Amino acid sequence: MSTQRWHMSRRLGLTSLTIAAGGLLALFIGVAFAVLLWAIDDANSSASARKASRTALVEAGTMQQLMLDIETGQRGFQITRREEFLQPWNAARRHLAAEERRFTQSTTSAGQRRTAAQITQGMNSFLNDCSIPLVEAVRRGDRAASGLAATQEGKRRVDALRARLDQYMADERAQLSAREDAAGANGHRAAVAAGVGLAASTALVALFTVLQHRAVVRPVRGAAAAAQRLAGGDLGIRITPSRVAEVDALGTSFNTMAASLQDSRRRIVRSVEEVHRRTARDLHDGAQQRLVSLMIGLRLAQEMLPGADASVTDLLDQSITDAQAAIDELRELARGIYPLSLSVCF
Repeated sequence: MSTQRWHMSRRLGLTSLTIAAGGLLALFIGVAFAVLLWAIDDANSSASARKASRTALVEAGTMQQLMLDIETGQRGFQITRREEFLQPWNAARRHLAAEERRFTQSTTSAGQRRTAAQITQGMNSFLNDCSIPLVEAVRRGDRAASGLAATQEGKRRVDALRARLDQYMADERAQLSAREDAAGANGHRAAVAAGVGLAASTALVALFTVLQHRAVVRPVRGAAAAAQRLAGGDLGIRITPSRVAEVDALGTSFNTMAASLQDSRRRIVRSVEEVHRRTARDLHDGAQQRLVSLMIGLRLAQEMLPGADASVTDLLDQSITDAQAAIDELRELARGIYPLSLSVCF
């Protein structure tokens, strides 16, 4: 009893098994797609970050070019005092404010934003406190403005700005390289995770297919073969229990039906055998006995009429012969009624 209860408790419902397998498969596929979506979003974010870093580097290069135009134009004018040397200086002054806005807006981090603010502040300080007063002094004919001390001061401030700008660009390149490395690593992890999810999904599908074949397809084929044997007359065939509830219910119904058919045939065989025995007994005790009595009476009549006509004697002989033939036929008929169990295999 305990073994049967354990077996019953271990049975699996085909519906619950299918739902469980489908749920696991959906989970694996969902995780794989989530990882892929995360990888795509990370790749888009990395692409945007790399684009922003390249834009910041371009704007930093433009700032560096404006700074060089201001410094070289100022120096050329200091040395030659010719106005044509101030053309790049004037052009740089016109574009400086707009470029400073683009430069500060293109920064990619708070630290870079602070550095950009310091660079723009230094550029404005150099232009307003050094370069413009120096150009005006040269125009006024101030010889001190063209001296070595003034030139060295301008060069020192420009070199300081250039060094800070170079550091800004180096930091931006480092951030760009780090973002590219992170994007590559994230892409690799996403590819690995997607591959693992796909492999797990494939393994789950294969496992469910094998389980379905063992739990459903094989028992159903066995039930079909058992049904063919049952239709052929083998009422003793039975289906083994299954751990799948639906298949086990099918086997139980089949076994119940086969047992019922087997019991019905046993009852029919017993009933037919009883009819055979009763018929043989009736033939032996009834008609056969009467025929024997009739034949004996005919023989006695034949002996009591020794001098009868030949026609009477022939008639008696023929009647005795017919009675004996009838007795023999009844005996053969009774002997031919044998038990039905000898011709039926269970």
